[in-house]
Amino acid sequence: MKRKIANQIIELAKSKFNPDKVQRLDLFEVDDKIANKFKESAGINISGYIHQIESCALRHALKRHGSDRLPITCEDFGLIPEIIRNFDYIKFGKTQRGLKSIIYIKRFNATIICIEELRRGKKRLSFKTMYKKTPSGASLGITPEAIRLSQNEMPTPNSVNTNLPKNEPLVNVITPVKPTQSTQGANRKMPQKKGKK
Repeated sequence: MKRKIANQIIELAKSKFNPDKVQRLDLFEVDDKIANKFKESAGINISGYIHQIESCALRHALKRHGSDRLPITCEDFGLIPEIIRNFDYIKFGKTQRGLKSIIYIKRFNATIICIEELRRGKKRLSFKTMYKKTPSGASLGITPEAIRLSQNEMPTPNSVNTNLPKNEPLVNVITPVKPTQSTQGANRKMPQKKGKK
């Protein structure tokens, strides 16, 4: 089932873009733990909301971050369900448009940041963008203590300064949450393109 969803996301990323018809893919319902933490942080109940991906957002992420030092590829989008379900830590904030946002951070052999924004009318958490960083949390304004504690249930949110790329959502609060499943992502490897070992 997980592989099927991942493949659908990759196919959506590779599909021909049609500006007149936005293609959408509903993934799965928001986890109760995320919903509870979001309610604590933003005062909004998102229980029953669905994680959603739109083709235009995937296209935006590829256009903006496909030529980064650690470029995003269509295949990387297949990791979105894994990142959302088994993140290492999470942050809540607002996009520059003023929409509430969730930033998921997951460490593989690179750190992947996946951002969703809240669409209250449609009861969706909609994929906004995704990009990669080197494994160090320092560039994200996250202390070694926060990374260490993120393996367990965290205390109350700590205020941090983040250093997200220009024009990406700005976040003022970090709220690490214990993932649904235990994850030790440091030794996992990113999927590689065919022909590479």
